[in-house]
Amino acid sequence: MGVLKNIKKRIGKKVKASSLTEVLTATVIIAVVFGVTVTVLSTILQSITKKDKQFIENEINEIQYLIQHKQLKIPLEDSVNDWNIVVEKEGENSNFIIINASNIKTKKKVQRKLVRNEN
Repeated sequence: MGVLKNIKKRIGKKVKASSLTEVLTATVIIAVVFGVTVTVLSTILQSITKKDKQFIENEINEIQYLIQHKQLKIPLEDSVNDWNIVVEKEGENSNFIIINASNIKTKKKVQRKLVRNEN
């Protein structure tokens, strides 16, 4: 029985309530941390998106495949999403083909040089 009284005493104790100032301060701190976190994550995602060139690399690979299998006429100018793609011979008597891709918004450029097979 003494054990039950001990438990009731421990459970029955009142918990001190926080003051309104403490609650507001904690809320403001949490809001500031959340705001900074969202801003940092947004910046990171934007920089990743700007640096990502996988889309245009896939397009250039497709163009390269079509050139190697003689399914594409050169010179070629094309626009895909925000990318301008230009395919041309390096010179009149040259066996080299140059593929230039430039992004309209970010001004990023990708270039690939191919050796043309005359089989």
